[in-house]
Amino acid sequence: MILCMVAITLWLTACQGSGEVDADFAHPMAEEVLRAINEGDYETFSKNFNEEHKAQLPQVFEAQILPIRDLIGDYQEDSKDLITAKEIDKNYVQVVYNASYSKEEGNVIITFNFNRDEENRVIEGFFMNSSKIQEMMKQ
Repeated sequence: MILCMVAITLWLTACQGSGEVDADFAHPMAEEVLRAINEGDYETFSKNFNEEHKAQLPQVFEAQILPIRDLIGDYQEDSKDLITAKEIDKNYVQVVYNASYSKEEGNVIITFNFNRDEENRVIEGFFMNSSKIQEMMKQ
């Protein structure tokens, strides 16, 4: 069963911090991940994830990410708009975007969790949510 939100890591908002952060580092990484999903390109999709998650990613990509892409359509390149970027605890930064997809009438909320190591920034979590994804979860 596909999870309510595509989750590669635990939802970290229980440890919410309040500090807004500069998200410039996240934009190219996020764009690359979203474009890779369009292309079904696992290598590009996975390259910026942490090593621990990479062991699980092939199954997640095939079983969850690609079916969601088929449901909501292709990401409309460069359509993501930053909603928020904040510290969620001393180890993570959460960056949330609104994005447009070809088969989704409303926006798709895309959430990335990154580690805070500026010298070795990696994706620690990735989540997608939309009205079609929510409807699919009810079935």
